[in-house]
Amino acid sequence: MNAFDVIEGLLVLEQNAGSIGDFFRDNEIDCVVVYGLGRVGVRVLEALKRAGIKVECVVDRDADRITFEGVKIITPEKIKKAGSDIKAELIVVTPMEHYYDIKEELERYTDKDIISIGEIVEYCMEEESFR
Repeated sequence: MNAFDVIEGLLVLEQNAGSIGDFFRDNEIDCVVVYGLGRVGVRVLEALKRAGIKVECVVDRDADRITFEGVKIITPEKIKKAGSDIKAELIVVTPMEHYYDIKEELERYTDKDIISIGEIVEYCMEEESFR
């Protein structure tokens, strides 16, 4: 799944009264960290907000130059320092084309579960097709 597929999936879910929130509720996840605040990351934050899922923070290499209302944004270097202090249950990676590299890097600094937004959208799309 690429970034276009993710955005399209988010839109289809929204049009059909679905949400990526279903994944988090099904897995009893209340709080996440989002990695990446590009086009997909912004859409994911908006979808999480609508679904009532708390975002502890966003990790982005350009954290010093970007803002998003009501969300703490930190650099990857800061997540390295935070390590086990992160309270979120899951890290959601939004840059699809770099997912495996990002996941490998994060696994060196945290024991939190890490998932791509593509996997979450696929899960929700499959669930949606059975309703």
